[in-house]
Amino acid sequence: MQTPLDQASPLDEVKMIFDPNSGKLVVTVPKKRFIASIPFDWIQRVAALPGKTVQVALALCFLRGVKQSLTFKVTQEALSLSNCSRQAYYQALINLEAAGLILVERPAGQRATVTLVNFS
Repeated sequence: MQTPLDQASPLDEVKMIFDPNSGKLVVTVPKKRFIASIPFDWIQRVAALPGKTVQVALALCFLRGVKQSLTFKVTQEALSLSNCSRQAYYQALINLEAAGLILVERPAGQRATVTLVNFS
C-alpha cells in the first residue's frame, strides 16, 4: 500500500498532521495549485509589459480561478503569490490597467477590486 510520502517527489512540500482518531502523525502532501487556461493574446500582451507585471498577472489569473469570477478583490495572497514588493505590485497593476488588460477600482481605505478585461 502506498502512502502519501511514497507519492511525493523530492520537491513536494510534505506536511505532518496529527490525526486525533488514530492518535498518530499522518504525512500529507498538499494539493497542487493550477491556473485555469489563459487566453494566449492576453498573456502575450502581458509579456510585453515591464517589471514584475507577468508575475502579478499570473497571480491575478490564479485568483480568478479561485474566486470563479472575472471581478474580485485583490488579497494579500495575490501579493505573496506574485513574489514581489508592494511597490512593484502596485506598479504592475498600473501597467496592466494602462494596457487595457484590467480595470481597477481603488476605494479609499479598502482593497482594490480588479476586473480582467478581454479575458475570454
